[in-house]
Amino acid sequence: MKGGPATFDSTVADWFKSHRTPGEIQWAQVFSAITTPALVFVVVCVALLFWQYWTDSWLSIDFIPLGLMVSSAGVATLAKLFFDRSRPGVGLATQIDLDPSYPSSHVAFIAITGGCLLLLYSGRRALTLLFVMLVTVLMAVDRLLLGAHWFTDLLGSIFMVIGLFYLSKFVEESLEERERMM
Repeated sequence: MKGGPATFDSTVADWFKSHRTPGEIQWAQVFSAITTPALVFVVVCVALLFWQYWTDSWLSIDFIPLGLMVSSAGVATLAKLFFDRSRPGVGLATQIDLDPSYPSSHVAFIAITGGCLLLLYSGRRALTLLFVMLVTVLMAVDRLLLGAHWFTDLLGSIFMVIGLFYLSKFVEESLEERERMM
């Protein structure tokens, strides 16, 4: 099911291509390098291990954030194979794989990592949510500046993450209920 960009996607891509500066491209390349999904995954795994160590509890609920991240990567990969959407013409001095474009794995992974933060740090929900939204928007702009994705790729990633997040909340609440009953 090969899909191409919508007219709106082409308009947004052309605007970013004509208005970006070399400094913005350099910023986007650095931001993209430090937020690589594999690096983010390792940092979150280490943070979860420290969280488990300090709270001294090893309940099945505590591993939901990790499962959420793995499921996000799996769903994004399957969606890329299913939709097989071509990437925009890049023309930059950056190496972007020629794998399918839809949905954006980078945006999905950053947003789902933010969802994991919301699960862990529920005490400061407003501040955490603001931070998650800021980093996700920065990643989306990064993807558009580099010409790696169409605008609708980013929207698809966000909607996918929202669905996975609420599915994980359902699983978490079910596990909490089951552990309370025991």
